Amino acid sequence: MNFYIGCTHFFDDGILRVTERNFPNTKEMNNFIREKWNQKIRKTNTVYLLGDVGWVWLNKDRERMEQFVEYMASLNGRKILIIGNHDVYNLKIWEFRHCFSDIYHRLEIRDHGTKLFLDHYPVEDWNGLHTGELHLHAHTHGKGNIRKMPGRYDVSADCTRLVPVSLKEILDDSLKVETGK
Repeated sequence: MNFYIGCTHFFDDGILRVTERNFPNTKEMNNFIREKWNQKIRKTNTVYLLGDVGWVWLNKDRERMEQFVEYMASLNGRKILIIGNHDVYNLKIWEFRHCFSDIYHRLEIRDHGTKLFLDHYPVEDWNGLHTGELHLHAHTHGKGNIRKMPGRYDVSADCTRLVPVSLKEILDDSLKVETGK
């Protein structure tokens, strides 16, 4: 089964100041996410991480990078990264890249017969927009500062209650995701 989440910002102290994540520190946030993640995600599941997985400067802090690698290994599931703006610098580090089974700038997949376009950024036009292909993105943290469009969904952690979500959950509209409705 596939799951989706973006903008987790593991080990990123700044994320607590710019979002409504009510944790005293990132250690508490990371522990909360890991607990909820591993309750929901099985080792055989695939999780698509739509960018900004960790702190942008992990590559400059060896200890934090080691903690990140250990943390990612503790999360269930096969992890596929769709590169976000915070990931670019960290991709230079082998240990960071090794946390993921595959890494893409953007990706088109099928999930239970539904075509999906995955990108860190929300886009206005994508292959399949007019034929029912859905677009999952992150980056905006659910702030609503982009035009709502049918078929485009924000799966930033701030929209998914900090837990990866399935396509069924997204389409059931039980989350605070952009639906364009």
